[in-house]
Amino acid sequence: MPAHWGAHLAPWVSSMAKAYPWLEKLFLKRMSVTDDDLALLAESFPGFKELVLVCCDGFGTSGLAVVASKCRQLRVLDLLNLMLWTMMWIGYVVFRRVKPVLNL
Repeated sequence: MPAHWGAHLAPWVSSMAKAYPWLEKLFLKRMSVTDDDLALLAESFPGFKELVLVCCDGFGTSGLAVVASKCRQLRVLDLLNLMLWTMMWIGYVVFRRVKPVLNL
């Protein structure tokens, strides 16, 4: 994303949490999303069910883990067209933690 794009998630989540506390779905495109933003999102919307991030950057597995653990009704987590380094990092952390399965 261009420098100083100004598309940060935290101010939007703070405003939406007051106006729409029962928000269930959020579609974000070309926004800077940090792990703290994802934690705020997870804490602000207890009934959250669907998160779609398109061309977003700035977050990692710890932010996604908070969403997965706090949003117990989450059914869709769609990560589309992320920056290559973001996908490589997420993939590295996920596959590093997967234990090998033995074929019997």
